[in-house]
Amino acid sequence: MNRQRPNPSDIRNEPAHQSARRPLQPDDTPREPALSGTGLSPTAPSVDMVCWRCGYSRAGLALDLACPECGSPAFRPHDTDPDASVWEEVTTAPALAGPPPRDATTYARWLEARLLERDVGKSWAMTGLIALFAGPLAIVASFWGADQSLVGLSLLLVIGPVVEEAVKLAMPTCIVERRPYLFLSRFQVIVCGAAAGLVFAVIENLLYLHVYVPAPSPALVAWRWTACVALHVACSTLAATGLANEWKRAIDARRRPSIDAAARWLILSIILHGSFNALALSINPWLTR
Repeated sequence: MNRQRPNPSDIRNEPAHQSARRPLQPDDTPREPALSGTGLSPTAPSVDMVCWRCGYSRAGLALDLACPECGSPAFRPHDTDPDASVWEEVTTAPALAGPPPRDATTYARWLEARLLERDVGKSWAMTGLIALFAGPLAIVASFWGADQSLVGLSLLLVIGPVVEEAVKLAMPTCIVERRPYLFLSRFQVIVCGAAAGLVFAVIENLLYLHVYVPAPSPALVAWRWTACVALHVACSTLAATGLANEWKRAIDARRRPSIDAAARWLILSIILHGSFNALALSINPWLTR
């Protein structure tokens, strides 16, 4: 059966309720919007970009214009990870390849750009979180047995102090090494260490006096809530002081922090902790009677 093909002129694309197409008027010709002096660009990306600093919508703004809300450039300066920058490689060191171009991302320029973006409230919020969670993170070291065997003595005098002191400082050390701009001062780093030691000591005492030792003597209770708390706070503060000193030197010189330089203070805190454990072991019979 032959079917007659429809005439394209008979096909209408407007809705059915429109009975006829409106004739084209002289003012219906497409026009470019009046963008002069507005900061808008007809060639700007259609995606709703936002300012990397304040979150203001950059929809319709040209990429070469600053944010009208805070004045920040369209792209975050030196946003490239300095570890992925070719200008941080040995072969491109200034002594061999000369100074890097002005727009090249180096660690010093990356750090300088991040320091200009620091937020006081966020920095102290991070400090508070570290102070609360660094101690519980290290409490796993307190679950080791304290028997009098050779292995028990090594745990008490060597391995225990090493693990406890290292883990208490793990979180602030990670921040100093990878994101040093998140801290505002040496004081914050020291607060993180002291608070980690305090929280660790409180949790450890609750475990010892209510789980490990069902009926502790008054002397043991007094010892743990005075000498043991002071020991943990002092050791963590000592290690954090070395970390804070290295953080300050790195920030002032706009260089990478050297964790090896801060490790000497951690070693001193481990020695102090192990010596204290040896003292506690020697007077243990008097504390438990």
